[in-house]
Amino acid sequence: GLHPVMLASSHLAPVSLAGLGVGAAAAIYAFDGYGSVVYFGEELHAAPGLMARVVFRALFAGALFMLVPLLAVIGGAPDLQALIADATPVPSFVRQLGGDTLHRVMSLGVALALFNAMLAISLMGGRQLYSSARDQAWPGRISAAVSRLHLTFNSPWVATTVLGVTGVLWCLAPLNVLLIVIGEGTAAIYACMCVAAIRGRSGAA
Repeated sequence: GLHPVMLASSHLAPVSLAGLGVGAAAAIYAFDGYGSVVYFGEELHAAPGLMARVVFRALFAGALFMLVPLLAVIGGAPDLQALIADATPVPSFVRQLGGDTLHRVMSLGVALALFNAMLAISLMGGRQLYSSARDQAWPGRISAAVSRLHLTFNSPWVATTVLGVTGVLWCLAPLNVLLIVIGEGTAAIYACMCVAAIRGRSGAA
């Protein structure tokens, strides 16, 4: 007989433009941030020679660890239509075939991954804020305070603390506000990066 995926695929409806846009946005976020290693470039030995390899190796590992389980879920789903219609398809699949214990273990792994991501973002943002203060992008006293380094570890502890506290305060904001800020903020960042790249290539900057 036919594989369940082949049977289900004949009854699936085409994806709408809105659904395609949401999927593209999710894919961008899933693979976003690998280039952020450049923020730690000043702390890497021989950074110009290592940076590209670090970025591409991390990208390859991330794609492997995301695509392989996803393809396994799609290929092993007893009912592909029910899987796609489910609000939480992967957790539901894991609970259905692996039981509640495996589902809890996976949920714990996701929580730890999110916590690790927040730590990485705080460190990255702290170094970005430190660099702007070091280059005197802020008023004098603010730049002097934010560009302070730890006496022992030589890390930008003030800038990192500012980013961490700011992140905690944003947790108090309503979810719909966060969605708007994150979505519009990301679009604005990408737009500014495109403008900077165009100006840099044209020799205007």
